[in-house]
Amino acid sequence: MELLQEQQNINNIFKVEEKYTIFGISSFLATTWKIEAICTGKTTEETPIFKFKGKRKEKIFNDIKECAIFHGWDIGLIADSDTNRFNGNACFNFIGSKDYVKNFIEKNQINPLFQKQKNRVVAVERTPLNESEKVVYPELDTGQHAIITGILKNGN
Repeated sequence: MELLQEQQNINNIFKVEEKYTIFGISSFLATTWKIEAICTGKTTEETPIFKFKGKRKEKIFNDIKECAIFHGWDIGLIADSDTNRFNGNACFNFIGSKDYVKNFIEKNQINPLFQKQKNRVVAVERTPLNESEKVVYPELDTGQHAIITGILKNGN
């Protein structure tokens, strides 16, 4: 019953003809991915139907319970995979300061189930010569994600 309620909560987020940006973690490369899509309709079970930016074909995108979801496209939050350097660490890696990433997520993220994933959000600060990673929500660390634990042990 709880899984059904969770799926209904996700389905209710999406409104037809609205644009969304969705971030998730690839199960193949453990990288952060981003999709920009328009909700073009819903099935009889209220599952949203999407058309991805730049594509013509519509798709049902089922596995988004653990994703960060935002209204609109070109939202100002950049995944490390949007650049030519990315981390395959099974975390949500966003470019910017820890404060910027945290404030952006707190103000704009609309998926109520993403709360369970916040302990895997990492801010990646880059300069031409240096890169540092900071855990955005260190207070949510469970000690069960080796990368997060390592970043925290390094003082970030």
